[in-house]
Amino acid sequence: MGYNEAEASAKELSWIISHPRSLRMRMHARFEQLRVTGRCDVYEKAYIARDGRRIPILIGASILEPSASDPEVAAFVTDLTPLKMAEAALRAANEELERKSPNARSRWRAKFRIENAQSQI
Repeated sequence: MGYNEAEASAKELSWIISHPRSLRMRMHARFEQLRVTGRCDVYEKAYIARDGRRIPILIGASILEPSASDPEVAAFVTDLTPLKMAEAALRAANEELERKSPNARSRWRAKFRIENAQSQI
């Protein structure tokens, strides 16, 4: 994300800088869910890198020993950047294919209907 270890461990960074304002209220709700139920649902969010880029992630957490006075929390964070890049590339390829052959979808559907009808005979 472009931050050094001291910056990344600072409380101000973890809440103010790394989370977009639009997600902060949802984050509070997730922490409340974790506190009340001992787990929070897996969800997508974004961290903000030093250069302003949003880094899409998948995150989830669970309390390991809910009865302990100082419970331990296990959490995972998965960088979704490769997945989001693949989705964007697939969308772009699909749009390019549609642009090159605007009638391909209707021809394919018609062919599929004919083949499907013949197989039922």
